[in-house]
Order: sequence, then structure tokens, then C-alpha cells
Amino acid sequence: AHANIPQDSASTGIPADSLDNEIRMENGVRIQHLRKGNGAGISEGEVVVMHYEKRILDGKAFDSSKKLGKPVGVMTGLSSILDAFSSALTELRVGDSVRIVIPSSEAYGEKGYPPIIPANADLEYYVGIERKAKPQDLGDGLKIHRFEEGNGIEVEDGSLVTIQYFAFLEGGSMYDASPKRGSAYTVKVGDDNVIPGLQLALEELRQGDWAYIRIPSIMAYGARGLPDLVPANTNVVYLVEVVKVE
Repeated sequence: AHANIPQDSASTGIPADSLDNEIRMENGVRIQHLRKGNGAGISEGEVVVMHYEKRILDGKAFDSSKKLGKPVGVMTGLSSILDAFSSALTELRVGDSVRIVIPSSEAYGEKGYPPIIPANADLEYYVGIERKAKPQDLGDGLKIHRFEEGNGIEVEDGSLVTIQYFAFLEGGSMYDASPKRGSAYTVKVGDDNVIPGLQLALEELRQGDWAYIRIPSIMAYGARGLPDLVPANTNVVYLVEVVKVE
């Protein structure tokens, strides 16, 4: 088991209505502290690095950082995670280990998520918060939240950089992703084939890095927006893996 998740946490069998040290949120989410940390609190828009296990309530696990063999970075407020989970994270602090119970109405509801999650299934997440990714401020609201550091070649002007990416409206939904296009995307740093904010941020990264990049609208799509995808004057966030640098 991972350091911040007690070994018996996934098999405690604690009834959802008898949680100790419990936080009850207005949306029906309940948080039980298995271990309380003493680190910094978590706010929306921050990136937290954590181990997790997701389970159907009193049922089987369907996702876990253990499968990846490393903690994962999550930015609160993005649609890459359930809204209910994101709001629960902002009740926590670094060092916390918790059990989070999410009612079906705040998860996948009547539709479920076939074939993994049945209809009307309540969920429980076991989460250990390891740290927050300290943002690198490049000015004018452009920030890099690097949560995994690589040891490969550094990006510089003129580099060919191959990335996997997921692009989100800040505080909202995903509007583009390289897996949807069927392959990683290659950028020549210094050319105009990506938005300016992404160009500038890539020059701070190296092969193997994983980072969330917060890009203000003036360095993204500005007053014009991106028709049908990004409204005018909207900040965006990229989740980027730097796969290769040449």
C-alpha cells in the first residue's frame, strides 16, 4: 500500500452512515479522515499530487494509481475529474488520507459508466494527498504546474517537441485532446503552429515532464475565441506530457 493510504483503507467496510471525523458537504458528499495531515490547504485551480483508489461503494475497485506505479497530478476545477471529487479536494490539506463517499447523483447517475460503473452506483474514493505542485509564474497569468519531472533533453527555441495533451476551458470542460486525433502532436518551438502561451511554456520544459499549463486568453484565443469550442476572452488549461524532444 502507498504511504499516505493506510493498508487496510480499501477494506475497512465502514458503513457510510457511521463515519467518524466526517465532513458532510451540501451536495451529499461525505469525507472521512483516515489520517489528518498538517500541510497547506487546497484551493480551486491548484494541482495536487496524490495516490488514489476508486471503488463502487462496498464493491470492487475500478481505478487506482497503483496500476500506474506512481502518484498522479490533478488540477481542481477541471472536468477531467468529477465536480464532486474536485469540491471534496478543496476541503483537504497536504498529508491527508481520506475516504470520500460520492452519491450516484453527483457521480454517473442513472446512466452509469458502462461497463465499469452500473446505474445509480454510489462511489468511494480512498485518497492520500502527497503534495501540491508549486506553480512557475511566467508573467501575465501564464503558469506552469509541473507535477512530474523528466530527465530528458531540455526544450529550446527551434526544438521539435512531441507532446500528448488535453486542453480544457479554465474551470470547465475539455475541448481538444491529442488522443482524440489518434496520435501525439509535434510542435516546432518558435513557429506559429500553436497558441503563444503554449509556445512559451514548452520552452521551460524537458523530455519526460508532465505539467498543467494555465494560459490567459490573451496568450490563447483572445477576443475571437475558437468557434464552437472556446468562447471569447476565455482562459485555457493544457495538461501536457513531453514525450520527445529533438
